[in-house]
Amino acid sequence: MAGNVTAPADDVAVAASAVELLPADAQRDRAVIQNTGAANMRVGVGFVPTATKGLQLGAGHTMALDVEDGCRNLIKGIRESSTSTTAFAYGVD
Repeated sequence: MAGNVTAPADDVAVAASAVELLPADAQRDRAVIQNTGAANMRVGVGFVPTATKGLQLGAGHTMALDVEDGCRNLIKGIRESSTSTTAFAYGVD
């Protein structure tokens, strides 16, 4: 699979307010999100997650989303507890 890769320059701080991990992109075929921190987080694909709503991504874990999973939508993350974490995300067009 060849394509353009879009990624932030650094890890994104994931705290008490939902942050954008990847913008919406109608051309994206796959999105990969890695929780690079020490606390669990929630991921919202096409919606704003809360500490109890969204896909759970454990510390040190990675998830891959494809078109059927909604990878072209805006993807946001939020911490699950009082401990903040960090995430790295990229998309492939």
